[in-house]
Amino acid sequence: MDLMQDSILLDDDCNLNDLNFLGIIACSVRQTFKEELEKAVTEYKNKKDITLKAYVPSGCSCKADLSSIWEANNIDDFPDVMAANGFKDEFKKGFMNTLTDKGYFKSVRGENINKEFLEAGCVDPKGVYNMYAVSPSVILVDKNKLKDLPMPKSWGDLLNPIYKNNIIVGGTPEELSDSAVLYIYKEYGEDGVKKLVQNTKNLWHPSKMSKTAGTMNTEGAAIYIMSWFFAKTCPNTEKTAIVWPEDGALINPMCVLAKESKISKMDALINFALGEELGSKLADSYFPSLNPKVDNKLPESAKFKWLGWDYIRENSMDEIRNITNTMFINEWKSKIKKWKV
Repeated sequence: MDLMQDSILLDDDCNLNDLNFLGIIACSVRQTFKEELEKAVTEYKNKKDITLKAYVPSGCSCKADLSSIWEANNIDDFPDVMAANGFKDEFKKGFMNTLTDKGYFKSVRGENINKEFLEAGCVDPKGVYNMYAVSPSVILVDKNKLKDLPMPKSWGDLLNPIYKNNIIVGGTPEELSDSAVLYIYKEYGEDGVKKLVQNTKNLWHPSKMSKTAGTMNTEGAAIYIMSWFFAKTCPNTEKTAIVWPEDGALINPMCVLAKESKISKMDALINFALGEELGSKLADSYFPSLNPKVDNKLPESAKFKWLGWDYIRENSMDEIRNITNTMFINEWKSKIKKWKV
């Protein structure tokens, strides 16, 4: 289904007040998400003659200033249902202290999820967040550039000095875009982050990684940390290998927050986000769904690694993200400076 100019969804010039649904969605699956959302909102309108105010910002750089949403002090200023991804906004300490910890939101799924995610601990024990899908980080290996080095099997392997200057991480010299460093920091501390920097050759956008891996381009590296989606888009399949780490692909969460007071009225939106139809389409794009009816077509014995609800609640994720980003980038710039001397 194509979204037409007269789409029932709100456009980028919309007023963010009194939204029934706001979806901050990964670029790779945003169009799919919007098409499925359009169906749900249209069906609701046909049944009840009510047009829900639903908005999904377009483009990878959102024009709308969404900061006011996350900084809301009153639950009435927050959308009835919100979909967000990653660790940047939905786990901000201020937002959690002001709204999520006050009992305004309620999860509806419980433990009825795919077993891999249940085993990884993805069910929020406090019943606030509904994780509906994930963007897993995996390892893509350029077999020619790896040469005689051993194939990495786990995230800890990437800290081994034998891989010095052989890894490319998602981001720019100013800012990291991959959450892998959060996981490294949690498990291996500052020393682990520094070891990863020493093994890092460059910081790239994952689309560049997928195009370069397996080619003769000398700017490339033996190992790339990237999302499963971009790893699967790499065309050079004969010269590359996707490694699903033994300790689990890293979870970049995609969650839904639903106001408890609006669950019955907004059930169409909640069911859409957590449902099998959207889940199957996300899974087809290598964004595995937690819906138990969806076959995510995962590699055999595939596991997931989740940062953890306790860790998220016991720490300020704003601070952790700032600490790890600053630590990595400063260490990286220091390393580059030595290269140029």
